[in-house]
Amino acid sequence: MAASVLSAPGAIHRRRRGAGRDQDAIEAPTAELVLEPTGRWLIEQLPRTRAEILDDGSIRAVVEGRDWDWLRGLVLSAGRHLRSVAPARLARSAREAALAALDAYADGGNPPA
Repeated sequence: MAASVLSAPGAIHRRRRGAGRDQDAIEAPTAELVLEPTGRWLIEQLPRTRAEILDDGSIRAVVEGRDWDWLRGLVLSAGRHLRSVAPARLARSAREAALAALDAYADGGNPPA
């Protein structure tokens, strides 16, 4: 593996507005995901408070997110590996975002960012 110095400066990533000591005191949102056995790789990469393998081989995990938007993105990225999501409002939010993206593609437009 080799590394080289680029002529362009590196990007500075700003903290999200509101991030800091005050936000650290607020409990992070959590979601319970039940994944197919093929989704094990996903939870191995994420902070979680609890994970267990169920009798049928599926995985139940309580995942801690930095915010609800992040959790919605996680649910959308889980795709075919996902069996269920709780709380229901997170599942509804992900469903609405997925349907909006499909509608945008069907109309020949660009999907929402």
